[in-house]
Amino acid sequence: DDPDDDNGHGTHVSGIIGAVGENNTGVTGVCWSVSIMPLKILNNAGSGTISDEVEAINYAISNGAHIINASFSGDEYSQAEYDAIESAGGVGILFVAAAGNRGDDNIGPGWDNDAVGQAIYPASHDLANIIAVAATDQDDVRASFSNYGGVSVDVAAPGVNIYSTKSGNTYQYMSGTSMATPYVSGLAALLLANNNSFSSDDLKLRILNGVDVMPSLLGKVLTEGRINANNSLNLPDAPNAPSNLSVSALSNSEIALDWTDNADDESGFEIERKTAGGAFADVVTVVSDTQSYIDTSVIDGTFYDYRIRALNTGGYSAYSNEDSATTPLRVPTSLTAKAVSAKRIELSWSDNSAAESGYSVEQKDGSGGVYSEISTVGAGVITYNDTALRASSTYYYRVRAYNSTGSSDYSNIKSATTLAVSAGSSGGSSGGGCFVSSLL
Repeated sequence: DDPDDDNGHGTHVSGIIGAVGENNTGVTGVCWSVSIMPLKILNNAGSGTISDEVEAINYAISNGAHIINASFSGDEYSQAEYDAIESAGGVGILFVAAAGNRGDDNIGPGWDNDAVGQAIYPASHDLANIIAVAATDQDDVRASFSNYGGVSVDVAAPGVNIYSTKSGNTYQYMSGTSMATPYVSGLAALLLANNNSFSSDDLKLRILNGVDVMPSLLGKVLTEGRINANNSLNLPDAPNAPSNLSVSALSNSEIALDWTDNADDESGFEIERKTAGGAFADVVTVVSDTQSYIDTSVIDGTFYDYRIRALNTGGYSAYSNEDSATTPLRVPTSLTAKAVSAKRIELSWSDNSAAESGYSVEQKDGSGGVYSEISTVGAGVITYNDTALRASSTYYYRVRAYNSTGSSDYSNIKSATTLAVSAGSSGGSSGGGCFVSSLL
């Protein structure tokens, strides 16, 4: 579609990001060397659809965008929107989103986006590649219209009476978190222009760590600060990457990690893990100079792959090597065996595992045989009836859990002896135990 700006909003935002300076013309943006990809998703009334937004995000992904400026907001959660932004993060795109303007003369100051029922999207999506932005005025005070959130809103930037470009080769003043957001996007572009090796994680970390803390923002945004380009540009280089990561399962609920610390200026190490077929996600960040960690948040019978990286205020190191371990399945316990007839023994046991695919039931008889599997039962099943047995015979049993990673150790062993066949029972002949034949 034609990306021409209907009401000047997008043009104003673009000027804040990248209007060229030192030319005695108009205004100056944050990053003079930026390339802007205009993608139009709203009409001249400022409304649009999630499907149009998703299409635009996917277009940006396909065409090599590094930063997405989202100077728009709504109060309805969309999984499609979440998935599109997550996909953008997967290819290293930083998504900078307006916290929203819910303050006016009728409803008072801006909303707390952390409050139940007051989340604003896309800013409130819990995704690592999002920076949510509130607005401040010329006195570094949070704008009365600006939403906030000590957890869900990351930083603030100027957003009151901002003079920038307007459609028709002119200029205008506008206010809103829509104006604050491009200051952050522009700073991200400036950082990337200064060092094109920065990842989206690095950009976010440098922006958040470079803020000037402001009294009006205490408890109102996560960093409690307003962005400062000079601070962000002059933070230290990222630390050297750790190496020699080694991972081993200590038990069904503990995995030990050890690595070599190759940096002398890290503030900590970020540990990430994934399961088979999953994506890496943060587990914990440990303090500087740490070279080991025991992960106790694992479950039994599960494959885990790990990687770590060092960080400081200036960014993240490259990742270490990857290493993996599989926790053993928990052993079923309290196996019981009870003979209930001449042909049937009932088994029961305790299920101690969170990840089994099922249980293997093994049996041997008391005449000196060896154990062999007689059946498998599904996950969570804790009983089994062994039938078609011989009367007055002793059988021994054991069970173990299994899944795709392997099998647990065996349970305790239990035995039971089937009942004897009594006269007149289904195990013997009828007629009082006598057989009479007559020839006619």
